[in-house]
Amino acid sequence: MTRTYQQRVAAWYRLATMATMACVLPFAAAQALAGERAQAVLPTLCGWLDNPTPGNVDFIDRDGNWMVGIQGGHQAAGKLPTFSSGRWVRTGHGSTGYGCVCMKARIDPDDRKILELVQARSMPLATCRKDPAIKGEEPFNPLK
Repeated sequence: MTRTYQQRVAAWYRLATMATMACVLPFAAAQALAGERAQAVLPTLCGWLDNPTPGNVDFIDRDGNWMVGIQGGHQAAGKLPTFSSGRWVRTGHGSTGYGCVCMKARIDPDDRKILELVQARSMPLATCRKDPAIKGEEPFNPLK
């Protein structure tokens, strides 16, 4: 190869690299900004987290029922909060029961699904029992 040809190829490569970076960097920045905005506008939901049977978890708040997980089907990403014995009402064997929770979550309002639990914390049972928006919505306890 001639030196002139090598210089042209090198110049073309530098130009192609700069053009690629000029397209990629704004895209990456836009994605990062969109991710930050999505985090900033996540709704905080508070209500009853009900685990009536293994693999099935529902959430009940002022807007109604939300599916968190269904056995053999949809399961929200993220971790459910841990509950102390004073914040969890056992309704049967194993981990079945319910508790009061507040969480930041990604939701699908059309399908009434919790897609991802971003932050979730257990709350005292009295918090949900005193909330007028969910008065009378405490899950059924067959052990009462």
